[in-house]
Amino acid sequence: MTIYRFLGLLAGVCSIAAYIPYVIYTVRGKIKPHPFSWLLWGILGGVSLVTYYAVGARDTLPLAVVSFVGPSLLFFLSIRYWSGGFSRFDYLCLLFSGVAILVYIIFRQAAVALTINLVGDLLAAFPTIRKTYRDPGSENMSTWLLFALSAVLSLVAIDRFTYGVVILPLYLALFEIGMCLLVLRGRLKKAS
Repeated sequence: MTIYRFLGLLAGVCSIAAYIPYVIYTVRGKIKPHPFSWLLWGILGGVSLVTYYAVGARDTLPLAVVSFVGPSLLFFLSIRYWSGGFSRFDYLCLLFSGVAILVYIIFRQAAVALTINLVGDLLAAFPTIRKTYRDPGSENMSTWLLFALSAVLSLVAIDRFTYGVVILPLYLALFEIGMCLLVLRGRLKKAS
């Protein structure tokens, strides 16, 4: 086993581990995942998995697998435990992300499709970002730290740097570090 394959597997393990506290805290009612984000992340994760494989990713593929399975599970949990209702903003994000998914599926070039997928992913993230900005306690810091670690490990696991292979873990690292900062901002605000 190469070091790259080992780091890719470790990234997958960290990503799986990130879902454990998130599921537990969701079931206990301590956090409130936004259903629209997790639905879209599950769909996008599935399409990303196929496209990411098509652009040549192999050692970092575990992250893509987990990025499909985990959000799909959390979508079903979030439906059961969500009580926040949905705003016009949420529906607009759902619509625009859905359009991005369709454009993503229509394109036959994997790198272009992957880029459009990440735009859709970011649009899907806006309801969660907004919710977390307003209520940082509605998210779990350890989960986002593990997600960020997983994405950084995936970046380190890349042995052949191409746009298509680098863009997914780079985007995930930046987004998940941003989520950590939002949750931390809330904790610091609460402490002062």
